[in-house]
Amino acid sequence: MLDIFKEDEPYEAKMARFREAATTGDFPSLLREDYKDILLSAYATVPATLFPLCYKADSNKETETYRGLTDLGPTTAVVPEGGEFPERMLSEKSIVTITNYKYGDIVSYTREMELYNKLAEFKRLTELQGRALADGLEENIADYIETTTNTTAYSATVTLNRVNLEAMVMTFKKQTTTDTEGKTIRLGLIPDTLLIPPDLEMEAQRLLNSALIPGSANNDVNVLKGSLDIVVSHRLSSASLFYVCKRNWPNGLTYQKVIGPPPETFVQNVSSAQISDNVFRYDKISYRADMIYGIGNLDDKWCIRSTT
Repeated sequence: MLDIFKEDEPYEAKMARFREAATTGDFPSLLREDYKDILLSAYATVPATLFPLCYKADSNKETETYRGLTDLGPTTAVVPEGGEFPERMLSEKSIVTITNYKYGDIVSYTREMELYNKLAEFKRLTELQGRALADGLEENIADYIETTTNTTAYSATVTLNRVNLEAMVMTFKKQTTTDTEGKTIRLGLIPDTLLIPPDLEMEAQRLLNSALIPGSANNDVNVLKGSLDIVVSHRLSSASLFYVCKRNWPNGLTYQKVIGPPPETFVQNVSSAQISDNVFRYDKISYRADMIYGIGNLDDKWCIRSTT
């Protein structure tokens, strides 16, 4: 692959190569390879703070329906030697549908960019496009988390302090559900993440990283130390709301991606008539990048938020 943005190539040689590619019809393909590399590199530079909380699922449909996954419960039945295994069935009681949506946009390389040596402008636009796709994914996950029906309320509004956080962690560990026979069963979930806005970061560090309880008279051991990973997201709109979560739980927050690389890139078709008289006849070549995905969860017990 030729790197159109390599720094060590003389300007005259670079422009000669561009014009040769334009007159032979190779230019769109030449530019596309660099466009794809630039876009994916920029996409990867955006900090993914919320995406790691998600369970990843593949999809090849507009919508995917999940049934009864919260109803199976623990396997406790003893199977005698030579005996019959009990049959576990998915129930119609719990049905969740996750819909996939398409997100994307276009950047274009114009004739003026070639004539006036504005390749740096095209590179900048492509970098912004890659970052925008990654930013959009993080924003969509944040919006989903902040929709109150997608998480479990703890109680009346509480502030982030040792007493409240210990109580929320204990509540999380004691969560239950109902199996297919109507029996109450323990989920057995252990929280692993404290999700907070930047406003609560300093307090969270004191609560979870101090060996002893700050300010305690007898230097009491801090039982919360190391119990939760701190995830700070500037995309959360509230300055005081915090979340105790279980990440990557199959019944929890789910990122459903239509099968394919994230993101995918496309170039507009260019016909041979474009270069029949050895000039760049069209004013621009357009490059599109898109992602198709959905966000959802089967059970809101994956996350307890600090307010009703």
